[in-house]
Formats: sequence, C-alpha cells, structure tokens
Amino acid sequence: MIGLFLDEGPISRCYLELTKRKDFKFNEIIYLGKKTLFPKNLYINYKFNLINRKPLIFLKDKNIDKLIRDVEEYFNLGYNFFKDAYRYYDISNRCQKFYFSKSLNINSRENIKILQETKSLRFLNSGKVILKEILDQNKDFLHIHPAYLPEIKGADGSLWNIVKKKNFAGSFFVLDKKIDNGDIIFRDSFKLKKFKYLDSKYIVNFYDIWFSFIDPAIRCNILEKVITNKHLNGKPGINSIGGEYFTFMSKEDRTEILKEMLLKS
Repeated sequence: MIGLFLDEGPISRCYLELTKRKDFKFNEIIYLGKKTLFPKNLYINYKFNLINRKPLIFLKDKNIDKLIRDVEEYFNLGYNFFKDAYRYYDISNRCQKFYFSKSLNINSRENIKILQETKSLRFLNSGKVILKEILDQNKDFLHIHPAYLPEIKGADGSLWNIVKKKNFAGSFFVLDKKIDNGDIIFRDSFKLKKFKYLDSKYIVNFYDIWFSFIDPAIRCNILEKVITNKHLNGKPGINSIGGEYFTFMSKEDRTEILKEMLLKS
C-alpha cells in the first residue's frame, strides 16, 4: 500500500493528475498544512492558489500555450495535463483516507503521530525538505529526483543534468537522511528536447516556467514508468555510492541554460 505526503505545489499537483489519469489511487494522503481557524477545505483552497499562483498565471498566457502543449506531448502526459493539474478540486477523493496535518514540517511530532496511525508501508514524498526524524518510523519514503543518480545529486537537478549529461533524466529511490543518497529502484534518461517558443520578455520568468511545467513533467514521466512497470513496490537494485553534489545554480548560469532551452530563435 502506497501513501502520499503532499507538500502543496507543482510537483504534488502534477503527481495527483498523473495518478488520476493512470487510475491509481493512493491508500492515504497526508496534507502538510498548519493550525488554522478556517475549515481545512478553505485553507487548502487558499494555499493551492497561493503556492501555485505562478503556473496559474502562466496558463492564462496564450504566448506560453505552444510550449505547454509541446511539453505535454514530449513527456507523454496527455492533452490539457497542466490545465487539469492546476485546477482546484477536493483531493480527499484521490485516496482511501485523507489526513490534514497541522504542521508544515514533515519531521514534526504532529506528522510522526499521524504516520504511526497509517497502514501504508511506503509513502511517496512530493516535498524538498530533508527527511530526518520521520525516517525512524519503519516506513519507506520514496522520492523522484529529476536527474540521473548517483551521478548528479542536490539542488536544481533537472538543470544540472542538462549541463553534465546533455539529456533529461530521473531517478526513483528510497530516501535516507542524506541528500539524494538512498538506494535506487528505477532510473531512466531520455533525449534532450528544447522548447524554444518564448520571446525575450519572458527571460525573467524562465526559471518559474521551468519549475511549473518542465521539471514536474520530467518527474511525472518517471512516475508513469514506475507505475506502469510496477516499481512502486520494487526493491532497490542500485546503490547510491559516489556521485557529485550540486547547489542551486547561480542566477547567471541558470539564465544562460534556460535561454538555450526556451528562448525563441
């Protein structure tokens, strides 16, 4: 049985849409929220619109349509994938049991207590916070890193993979307490494609566009293969020894890479 730790944002919303299209339902979803006086549905709606405000704005821009359609096609996501992914709905229907956590910190006592109540033996993690105390609860935590492990670890993985490997890649692995260091269940790489549809006026938005659509698409391409090939319950077959850790790219370096990937010729 597989659960989902849902940290609101593009990654989690795209995972929900991909699993919905694959007719896959999580056993349990734990939504990372906070203490609030408002009903949880109002809070989730508010947070959805706040955290996903940039992709919601981009989806209304007709000048970005061709890029979005090409990304959907290239990564085999299906027509209107992002439009549906960034449409608000009651996500409690995407699982057998839904938990609303009053703590954003995945390692908090609140989330450990909730986790101890769950029946799922494995959880897909949609956040980027380093897991520590929660890993001591005899549950497996799974993650998709948008680069080829163990060679490329750390931040901005989808961009560093382009620089170092000249392709797209993703790795599905079991988390441990080190960054991108758990043993690997599945990994894949595929040909690099450029989406050069945008005018220079969008350069300031390139990073946000990348992480609203292309980075989640890489992760979803891997998740689709994991579900189709029944790797969700698979055992790790590749150790994560070695590799190189990367930090967030400088603004100058990432802009140059993204111009090469997205700027209209």
